[in-house]
Amino acid sequence: MLQVGNNPNVYPLKDFLYGTLCGDSNIEIKSETTARLTVQDNNNPEYMEWKVSKLSPFFKFHKKVRENGLVAYVSESTEELYSLKQIFHNRTPLPMLITASPLSLALWVADDGYLQPKAQRYEISFARFVGDEEMCEKIRLAARRHHLDFSVNVKSGIIVFTKFSTEFLNQRIYRFVPPCMNYKLLESYRGKYHDFQLSR
Repeated sequence: MLQVGNNPNVYPLKDFLYGTLCGDSNIEIKSETTARLTVQDNNNPEYMEWKVSKLSPFFKFHKKVRENGLVAYVSESTEELYSLKQIFHNRTPLPMLITASPLSLALWVADDGYLQPKAQRYEISFARFVGDEEMCEKIRLAARRHHLDFSVNVKSGIIVFTKFSTEFLNQRIYRFVPPCMNYKLLESYRGKYHDFQLSR
């Protein structure tokens, strides 16, 4: 992941989007050339607000309260989001794992990662690709190019990282994980968030 310009605390918007688009956020096509982004997290509203605050300089969001009381933020439709929808079909993490920037990986883990308390290793849900052996293998191979080793249970749709890879992943992502998501990190990496800005 390259920092932008000479500022050590500015990172590419693309890296942030690549991480969150294979997690809880979703892009919906609205016309032949535009799409809109929905950011939601029913379990971690503070994390949702943090993501929206990072993206708001680039996309205009409207707060939407659903009939069941749950909150989501929906952006205005743009051509940029339409282009991203073509890349992240069905929210596959494959495009993100090809480059695997620390910022992208941090968003992926914060969105979908589960840290096993006893084993101290990550699980990540992969339910939308259950039974797709070809896609699972592509994702596993892309991750291994960046020294991230995990097994994929094609039937259950669960990725299980090795303990070594979980430690290695924490070394790369801890500075990008906001305080409200500290519980997704190994204990020795918690409380070390460095705030940052995004830039095109």
